[in-house]
Amino acid sequence: MGSLIVYKSTYVGSTVEVFTQNAEDHSRQTKEITPLELPMSQLDPGPAARRWSRHKIDVRLKVSFPNEGKNDFAFGRANSLSRGGIGAYIPCSIPVGTAVRLELTFPYSSTEAKLEAVIRTCEGFRYGLEFTRVSDAMQEMIVKNCNGTELLQ
Repeated sequence: MGSLIVYKSTYVGSTVEVFTQNAEDHSRQTKEITPLELPMSQLDPGPAARRWSRHKIDVRLKVSFPNEGKNDFAFGRANSLSRGGIGAYIPCSIPVGTAVRLELTFPYSSTEAKLEAVIRTCEGFRYGLEFTRVSDAMQEMIVKNCNGTELLQ
């Protein structure tokens, strides 16, 4: 029997179609997967499928997170903002699913924002974080900054 070579895979909903090739035939298989099994580049269905649009930002942030029974922190750069979360480059390893605390100052705000979030995606040091427990005042600040960045784009 010849060796099996995966030469194409396509992400469709929660199913991956895997096209393989061996000496005898070309075959197509499907496999049910969870989103955590895919890299971020395959998870991203694009702007049409998002709940909220993303807006470019460039601000420094501090991320506090539990690490081996103690609280640890790292500094990073936020590069995208939406009403529901933030994208950031954080040069340390934080597991997906970890609850974190963010401290940053948005471009159109003078006060420091302190937000709780959870790590939803990670590719290298690029993280996708979803906001959790956002107060009305903080949500207003986020919306203001999303609207402000729309004017510049």
